[in-house]
Amino acid sequence: MVRERGYVHFTPEEYQALAAQNGLRVIALQVKAEAWDFKTRNAFRAFCLATCVAWTRLLPEDKRRAFIIEVLDRYRTVAADNPPEENTFKFYQLEVVLAPKG
Repeated sequence: MVRERGYVHFTPEEYQALAAQNGLRVIALQVKAEAWDFKTRNAFRAFCLATCVAWTRLLPEDKRRAFIIEVLDRYRTVAADNPPEENTFKFYQLEVVLAPKG
């Protein structure tokens, strides 16, 4: 069985090379640290249940909620630097401006 990747994360250098391979040039490229504070565990869990579909689609429906709860428990230990951040999703956003080569 062939499984599709649920997501792809390119480094800035990989993205720039991919753009060049497809006839584009990078005008601007910036990686920004972002954070979304969901305020409550229930809101954070609801977000994950709605957006982690690629990660959970191979799990039986009745196991998905427990999986997300475990993920959030583990995520909290590595991402929350202090108690107010325990319901904050931290990530890097790659912003790119492209133009045709020419």
